[in-house]
Amino acid sequence: MNEYEMIVILKPDLQSGLLEKINDKAKKILEEGKGKLSEYKDYGKRKLAYTIGKDDYGHYTYYTFSAPGELISNLERILKYEESVVRFL
Repeated sequence: MNEYEMIVILKPDLQSGLLEKINDKAKKILEEGKGKLSEYKDYGKRKLAYTIGKDDYGHYTYYTFSAPGELISNLERILKYEESVVRFL
């Protein structure tokens, strides 16, 4: 398994329940794909370097995990279609 880092930027006006739902979804995908979450940090609401859509701020979350390579494409596919996610890397 390889080590990965991922930063997910969410819309700034999310309710805490929706934020937890998205984090739980990411953790569930990792567990089902035989990945292991090493670290999770919630950096909170921060100013973006440039405006994305009409948002100047975003809610940043940081993940460090180990997972097989085929899990990454599944994780990217799910995050791409989540409407609360502004960007992920």
